Amino acid sequence: MAQSKQTLQDTSCTSHLVLQEEATPHTSYTDNGRRRHIGRKANNNTYGYIMKKNLVLLLTVIAALSGCMQNDLAEIRREQATLAARISAIEKWQALVNDNIAGLQSIINAQSDNDYVTSVTPLTDGSGYVINFVKSGAVTIRNGEQGIAGATPQISAKEDNGIYYWTLNGDYLRVDGKRLRVTGEPGATAPTPRLKTGSTLNSESGGSAYEADATYLSVDNGANWTKVTGPQGDAIFTTDGIDTDNDDYIELTLADGTTKIRLPRYKTFQIGTDTEHTNAAISLTELATDIPLSLPSDLKADSYTAIMAQITSDRGTSTDIKTRAAALPWTVSVEHPTFDPATGNCKNDAKVTVTAPEDIADGETAMLEVSIIGADGRKTIATRALKYTAIVNTGDYYYSDGTFSASLISSKTCIGVIFHVGDVAKDDAVLRAKIGDTSTGNHGLVVALKDAGKGVIWQTADAAIGDAGLSEPYVSILIAKTRDEDPDGNLNMMLGYNNTEVIKKYNKSNSGSKATILQSIDTYAASNTAPDKSSGWYLPSIKELSLIYSGIINGSIWDLGYDIPANTSNKTLIEKKFSTLNTQAAGSAENFSIRRNNDPSNNYLGYWSSSEAPEKHTANPNQDYFNRAWYGDFLDSYINQTYKNDDGRLCVRAILAF
Repeated sequence: MAQSKQTLQDTSCTSHLVLQEEATPHTSYTDNGRRRHIGRKANNNTYGYIMKKNLVLLLTVIAALSGCMQNDLAEIRREQATLAARISAIEKWQALVNDNIAGLQSIINAQSDNDYVTSVTPLTDGSGYVINFVKSGAVTIRNGEQGIAGATPQISAKEDNGIYYWTLNGDYLRVDGKRLRVTGEPGATAPTPRLKTGSTLNSESGGSAYEADATYLSVDNGANWTKVTGPQGDAIFTTDGIDTDNDDYIELTLADGTTKIRLPRYKTFQIGTDTEHTNAAISLTELATDIPLSLPSDLKADSYTAIMAQITSDRGTSTDIKTRAAALPWTVSVEHPTFDPATGNCKNDAKVTVTAPEDIADGETAMLEVSIIGADGRKTIATRALKYTAIVNTGDYYYSDGTFSASLISSKTCIGVIFHVGDVAKDDAVLRAKIGDTSTGNHGLVVALKDAGKGVIWQTADAAIGDAGLSEPYVSILIAKTRDEDPDGNLNMMLGYNNTEVIKKYNKSNSGSKATILQSIDTYAASNTAPDKSSGWYLPSIKELSLIYSGIINGSIWDLGYDIPANTSNKTLIEKKFSTLNTQAAGSAENFSIRRNNDPSNNYLGYWSSSEAPEKHTANPNQDYFNRAWYGDFLDSYINQTYKNDDGRLCVRAILAF
């Protein structure tokens, strides 16, 4: 029986299948010389047999093809897993490199800005360092990690004439033909190169335009992405490419192994010597103040070029600075350090002298900046806030804006001279309610430049005021204690503001017996405006009046006159200040009026106070002291009482408190 052969090759499989088909049985004979073949007539069994054979053949083919498809699916899955792992590895590498790109840019920016490294701290996992700069803050740099060859390019930087440019696989990165600067063009912020996989970009865009395992680069903050997959596969920094062993600098080595970046370490110094309070403002109490500089102990003469100091005040807007500070600026001068000739080390004796403007106000601040210029041209900078804390003194000039100064400031309006400093409201609760607690800070009493009246009567009617019906905290203006009784009573208290307010209340309710002395105070105040933060002008108590000429706060004012030599030293100091005022503007101040027996034109006993005298004298109960007030004699430095309507011999001088 003859056989025919058929061969099928599955292009997806390496095996070949050989399929055989058996021919139909037959006989042969000769008819008229021709050979004839007569096939057997097939019966049903024969056809069934053939069909069964064909079905077996078909099933065999299907089974073979199914095995090949399973092999194909397994291979596809293996390739997908490999691709996913590859993409994951690239993305991990790119995350590291992107961080290091940003870090490298920050480092080069810091270098170009003459910044200094203050500390280098290893990361807890040992993968790199945190580099802290004086101005740039913290920058994290991780050790170099090899990328995937053929997939991850080399991004780095190269220096040319002091300017760093980005490189790609060793060549300069260019945008529109120009090299891309790491630090950006002058006045512009430089974009930071960023890397992403095509898989990430497809996911972000929702498309499939990018090759999944390719690396793409953007140099325009993500607006455009360019495929940069290349043969390098290198990290930005070499492995262990951060050298921190040197005390003067740290050194970074880029991936090419030759490009190195050196960053100088910060040599600390500070303004002032209070090392435990380096952030606190320095309090200045004088216009000119020497401030020492605590320089680095290892600063040497050959590494030192200069010290530069600059001071900026906070006097308001730029307009204020142009108009005011230009005429009356803060100033600063530098005294350079000296060096030990044997060791070359700094002796740490440098200092700056800061001078505040004459019109400085209490609490005004400025910022002092001192720079050490090294031999390499780099600057080490320290800053310190300054705060002027005025110390008020007796004899200081007092101005209409509420400020004061030891030397006269001609650009301001002087309205008085300070005759007492301290807790001016300690005795006077009414004054305390007006200007606040005066137990701390700068507070004082100011005497007016001129008399408010001459030959003034205190009150025309025979009437006592006392407390004018006012309750606490007001107290009576009547001095209940006398020299013979208790010298430590109201006689020795600063109560002028309280007294003046009580008299005002009395005058409102007693039009027929007003204390007319307040008319002089009101008239003077109308033309000589007092600062809002002060008490305003008022009539001094007998204690405050005695302070003007004696300046003595402790003890009884009874002891300042009569049988002991007169003490008028404070009056003398004040009148010297008046004299200075008059040299600049004649007639702006007036010396105190005192009794001159030989000069009828100036025959005054002294000055009225706001303190009433007692009605009865204990030693002589029958003697009537009704309708009297206390006054002070500025020639002989004593106090006394006289009738309120004693016309023509007493004057009025106003004071204020701040």
